[in-house]
Amino acid sequence: MNNALTLNLSGDAPLRIELGGISTLVIGNVVDGALPVAANETVAVAGGTVWIDHARGLMWDVATTANEKTWPEAEAVAKNCRLGGFEDWRLPTLEELESIRDITRYNPAINTTIFADTKSSGYWTSSPDPSVPAVVFVVHFNHGLVNLNLRSGRFAVRAVRSVARASQ
Repeated sequence: MNNALTLNLSGDAPLRIELGGISTLVIGNVVDGALPVAANETVAVAGGTVWIDHARGLMWDVATTANEKTWPEAEAVAKNCRLGGFEDWRLPTLEELESIRDITRYNPAINTTIFADTKSSGYWTSSPDPSVPAVVFVVHFNHGLVNLNLRSGRFAVRAVRSVARASQ
């Protein structure tokens, strides 16, 4: 039995799919019957709002998940996040957290339309320095720079989870 779904679409309107009443997925505009890579989107979910980066396959908590946590506390906060009913939240890698900073902005160095409550301070990553595991990379959103800090330092937390990437 073939379970494929075939859609014959035309026009220049967004395709919207309701997913069990939890959220609406906007795929993008249909052009000549072809669906483009899904646009990034902000979606209301149970407990808050997330931003989905379809190209990287990441779902972000748009709110600061916690403030002033040591690295072990930050890791636990991220793992215990249940936003949207998902149980696989985590601290982002350095590469992932750098992907949402915007160094053309200052105080904070991020798109505040999406990440409105971002503090102009440091946010933990899950990435330790390979040569000195006692220190971890921190992205500072006041100016967008990155440095290393001891795990006993106190910084903010923004949780992320992996989702399926949009096909290109």
